[in-house]
Amino acid sequence: IEIGPGLGDLTQELLKISQVKAYEIDNDLIPILKKKFQKELECGKFNLIHQDASEAFNPSLDEKPYFLVANLPYYVASHIILKALEDKNCLGLIVMVQKEMAEKFCAKEGNSEFSSLGVLSAMICERKMLFDVDPQCFNP
Repeated sequence: IEIGPGLGDLTQELLKISQVKAYEIDNDLIPILKKKFQKELECGKFNLIHQDASEAFNPSLDEKPYFLVANLPYYVASHIILKALEDKNCLGLIVMVQKEMAEKFCAKEGNSEFSSLGVLSAMICERKMLFDVDPQCFNP
């Protein structure tokens, strides 16, 4: 499952290895994604859901076990990550978040960023910051 496919760059790579169910909230991006992935939509390899993913956990994003991939904006990152960690069908997740959010989730006791997010995530899963992404990689 992918949350926030945007223009579909990551989606395109994911489709090379798996079927993809994607949640996109942005009205303007839906027609772009439908056009870009028309063949994949028609053959059932790509399932595009026009919905706020944070509201789709009911209680799970999917009835089958899944792996979550997402590029999450700061304002929804903690909510979606915690929902995914609580979701029994979520086998794991790789998310890109703002560095400050990642530091809060990955902080250990004694670290200045240590907070309830660090405590909760440590109790539920293994956390790891993989790499930094240069600000020039983002638009806007």
